Amino acid sequence: MERRATDWRSTAVDWSGAAAVCVTVGGIMLATVLSPTFSWTHAPLSELGVEPGVAWIFNGGLVGGALIGLPFAYAIATEISGWKHSVIGVALAVGLCFMAAVGVFPMDNPLHTPVAVAFYLTVTALFAIDGLLRLRTRAGKISIAFVPIHMLGWILWGAGYFPGPGLALPELYGALLFSIWVIVLSPKAVVSIET
Repeated sequence: MERRATDWRSTAVDWSGAAAVCVTVGGIMLATVLSPTFSWTHAPLSELGVEPGVAWIFNGGLVGGALIGLPFAYAIATEISGWKHSVIGVALAVGLCFMAAVGVFPMDNPLHTPVAVAFYLTVTALFAIDGLLRLRTRAGKISIAFVPIHMLGWILWGAGYFPGPGLALPELYGALLFSIWVIVLSPKAVVSIET
């Protein structure tokens, strides 16, 4: 009987990363659909965090997704042997804390910009850390490739190659890369590309 409980808990933790992605991205997308004023090309996603009627969905998705994802980060750090996975798990946990902080400190709060920037920098650092520490694996090679791919999105936005001046599209691009990393590339990926 104890074995079944342990298996169930382990499976739940393994899937908590994917669940975190669903809650976070689902909250973002639902808020954009329900917002009568949001513009993908002229606004940052964070505008949804101060918009009446959808702020709770957007901010709740960020905070809820981060809380759901923390057991996944902990499992990466503790359930897989070796210091490398501990470093990757801690980097993920730091990124999730900054993601939650974006929801806790909406755009009208002076702490919003620093925590939002810290979130995207931490995600980029996570790709680099994971890629360098697992460079001999297929997932590690793709993770390290995500560093310039993520940066390229911001460079193209800054150079005016995205439609409109809004931050929402490059932010979504980064969020999707992060989601792919959690579900497909992370050391406890539920859809592993390793053979």
